[in-house]
Amino acid sequence: MSSSLKNKLRFIAGFAISALCMYLALRGTDLSEVLSILSKINFIYLVPTTVLLLLAFFIRAMRWRYLLASVKSIPTPNLFASTMIGFMANNVLPFRAGEFVRAYSIARNENISLSSSLASLIIERLFDGISISLFFLPLLFVIPLPAWLVNINYLLLSVYALGAGGAAVLIWVGRREFSWLAQRRWEGVFRNFTSGLEVCRNGKEISASAVLSLAHWFAIAIYYYLLFLAFGFSLSFLAAIALLVIVAIGIMLPAAPGYVGNFQYFTVLGLAIFSIPPDQALAYSLVAHAGQFVPVTLVGLFYFFRQSAGLSDLRIAGGAKPDDKPLAEGI
Repeated sequence: MSSSLKNKLRFIAGFAISALCMYLALRGTDLSEVLSILSKINFIYLVPTTVLLLLAFFIRAMRWRYLLASVKSIPTPNLFASTMIGFMANNVLPFRAGEFVRAYSIARNENISLSSSLASLIIERLFDGISISLFFLPLLFVIPLPAWLVNINYLLLSVYALGAGGAAVLIWVGRREFSWLAQRRWEGVFRNFTSGLEVCRNGKEISASAVLSLAHWFAIAIYYYLLFLAFGFSLSFLAAIALLVIVAIGIMLPAAPGYVGNFQYFTVLGLAIFSIPPDQALAYSLVAHAGQFVPVTLVGLFYFFRQSAGLSDLRIAGGAKPDDKPLAEGI
């Protein structure tokens, strides 16, 4: 199967799943009632939620600084700019291209290898997955959660643990000389990639990254909780953590750009556990999604044009291939 056909199938699958999720989210709701609920929320909470969201992304950039420490010491503001560019791209481009755009952005601006940058993002995703799963575990003792959610969390925790083990194996291989590897044209790419994983060998960087991972997701959970207050929901902070986990699972599925549909359905599904009616849950999902989509996209576009990357560079970033050399300025 050609790569072009695969991309078309992925594109169709993402939009199909998003459309199905949106249908399920809208099913059984009264849109006029949803609009009425939206008109009554306390919009004053949207100010601190926006500030908190941007703080969460800045914490993510701080963590990325530690994850790239084995490659190069990069100032956090620079990493924050690339982070926002990447998440903006996830909101407007298919195939979750923002991950590659983010890696390309920092590699281009800091003159590091793209493969090392991509490796650091793989470690970042492992931290994200393990952090969310660990956040979920205490809820089992205080909230009656559906069995399917518990089982999915255990499955994901196992997958991320295996991923961490795979990273350890790659580091071991990357630090040794193998004749079969030296004869391959992609040896440089592999070496740079494993150098991006080397942070896993440093206890200080790993410990700091773990703490910042928990801080990042704690801030996102507060974001959801503040929106509970905006809607007048009598739900605890633990419910916000549970909702965070459920939404995170939902947006792991293939989706249209910006996770439209997936975000709405899994938010409605999560709030149903706490007996929030569908109309209120859908209204909440729309505000929670817009509260993330709009600021992230605007800030990402600001940094994108500030770096004078140009629209052509964004297209290149979505289709570029990892190189075994640092990216020269202007590529």
